[in-house]
Amino acid sequence: MLDSNHDGFIESTDFEAIGENVFIMLGIELDTHAFRQIEELSEKLRVDIREYTDKKRGNKCSIDEWLSFADEQIVNCDEEWYNNYINSIVSGLFDMFDSNSDGLISDIEYINLFTSFRIEVRFASKCFKQLDTNNDGYISRDELVTAIKEFMRSDKPDTSGNSLFGDLEN
Repeated sequence: MLDSNHDGFIESTDFEAIGENVFIMLGIELDTHAFRQIEELSEKLRVDIREYTDKKRGNKCSIDEWLSFADEQIVNCDEEWYNNYINSIVSGLFDMFDSNSDGLISDIEYINLFTSFRIEVRFASKCFKQLDTNNDGYISRDELVTAIKEFMRSDKPDTSGNSLFGDLEN
């Protein structure tokens, strides 16, 4: 999902490509608050993974390095660090894709998120329904935070969070 050129590494250009997709999907113009917010989120992720990368490769992050980063900084960190880290990322993403600022992600807004991250759109509707745990037709901030926690920290294959990024079995 993050490796936009499919070369087996996550690097600055991959984050830039995702940012560009977000700008296009959401119609965000340069030099706006939303533009700076996306750039800041992208830079935060780049900086966070930097210490896990091989400097000889120009700060490209391999899958093993990404998994080490995720394991240490997200999956097996203390609860306070995890909550602060995930909440800052989720808040930024949620606010960007909540295009009408109603505090909810609609199915169309979720499709925009899928498209921005180059996830196959054919999975979006099914995933949306699984993440909408209260069946109100929207994904709330709490539902998204819960899904991410399940995705990152649960070993149960049937949790709704495992559908966060599409059909991972195919």
